[in-house]
Amino acid sequence: MESVFARHKLSNFAAIPSNLANRKDQYKKKLQKWGLRKRIEGPEYDAILALESQHQQENPNVTTRYLFGNREVIPANLARYKMRVSRLRRSSDDTNEPVGKCF
Repeated sequence: MESVFARHKLSNFAAIPSNLANRKDQYKKKLQKWGLRKRIEGPEYDAILALESQHQQENPNVTTRYLFGNREVIPANLARYKMRVSRLRRSSDDTNEPVGKCF
């Protein structure tokens, strides 16, 4: 049986990456046009964390699931964001350097 690569010239396969790149760009533009995003941004996580603290104060024994764009927010992602933000806040509190450039 003759292989696919033997039947086709290498130049036919050289055009594939540019076609895939064009499709990827088109895909990204359509998603942006439709207002769809791949991930939750920081302000949305902040709003979810505010809701979470409010729910914890009202009902400490109840676990709440959060939805964003018809998808459930993964608790591990929420916890990772919370850790990252707390680490950044601690490091900015520790340094008493002025923000910006000093000449």
